Amino acid sequence: MSAPQVAAVRTRLRRARGCEGTIFVHSADPSGAETIVRVLRRWNHRVRRATA
Repeated sequence: MSAPQVAAVRTRLRRARGCEGTIFVHSADPSGAETIVRVLRRWNHRVRRATA
């Protein structure tokens, strides 16, 4: 997921007035997944990284 995709997720969450529950991040790119998790946590979302 690229930065524009993360921004799109954030926009959808904002329009939905947040998210009940946890956002699970699945990615084949470990460093990319960590970036997504870090950004979403910065915006105070509950996030977990799913690992295979």
